Amino acid sequence: MATNSRGSVVGYMVIDRLLDVDIYSGCLGLEIFEVLPRYKNKGFGTQMFKWLQDKAVHHGFSSIKIHPANHSEGFWEKLGFSDQLGHGWLLPIA
Repeated sequence: MATNSRGSVVGYMVIDRLLDVDIYSGCLGLEIFEVLPRYKNKGFGTQMFKWLQDKAVHHGFSSIKIHPANHSEGFWEKLGFSDQLGHGWLLPIA
């Protein structure tokens, strides 16, 4: 759960370590990533993701994988993700 400076919840995410060792070794799966409607387009999503990326690098992950939802592809492209031919979007981080 992510909060703003006043302690209000602005969004949340659910992560999972992917265990498909042959394909996604060291990959962190971002299962759900949601910014509440009133906080969208204000930079909170980018802040949340940068926090997650820093934690993933610190814990030894080499990439983050997502499946964009709700027409969010542009947001993920701006962060550096690319479509992996129908197998989700991937961002190498190490």
